[in-house]
Amino acid sequence: MSQAPKQPDYRLREETPSVEFVETLSSFGRLLGETYHKRTLLSPNQTAIITALIAKDGQTQTELAQVLHAHKVSVGIYLAELEELALIERRRHPSDGRAKCAYLTEILKENVHHGRNAMGDVHQIAIAGISDANYRTMMKCMKQMHSNLEAQRQIDIDTPPVNKMEFESALRALSKLHEDAE
Repeated sequence: MSQAPKQPDYRLREETPSVEFVETLSSFGRLLGETYHKRTLLSPNQTAIITALIAKDGQTQTELAQVLHAHKVSVGIYLAELEELALIERRRHPSDGRAKCAYLTEILKENVHHGRNAMGDVHQIAIAGISDANYRTMMKCMKQMHSNLEAQRQIDIDTPPVNKMEFESALRALSKLHEDAE
């Protein structure tokens, strides 16, 4: 005997400007990645590594992980995939014989225009129907939000994370407030 699906708990789904903001930007980022991937067959993570190497060729796996705010093991997997595609090659570090650096290959350099063309296509698709003035305003706002979040990230780096006991205590306090409000 099958049970009817449970209705969602609307206490968990309160629509607020902050929820809409985070969900919209998260979804937007996923769609950008999917649309670009469809045109290049590169994942967003592979593209991020290539972009980082275009900015500074010859980085180690650890350096790339730091630049991309990613786990070192994950970066290693993406590097192996890119190496298999002959888009990067790993060579011994010039001064640290234990480390290897990732370098863009000639194949990638000769074909980078395909990636740039795909970015141009995705850009045009995304901004269709947006006036130049609104586009400039949007970019100005996005750059400001990026700066705000980057500044907060620096603060968070210096702030110890909440431990489990503090987190559970805060949840109990919120629950008590909610019960008292009802």
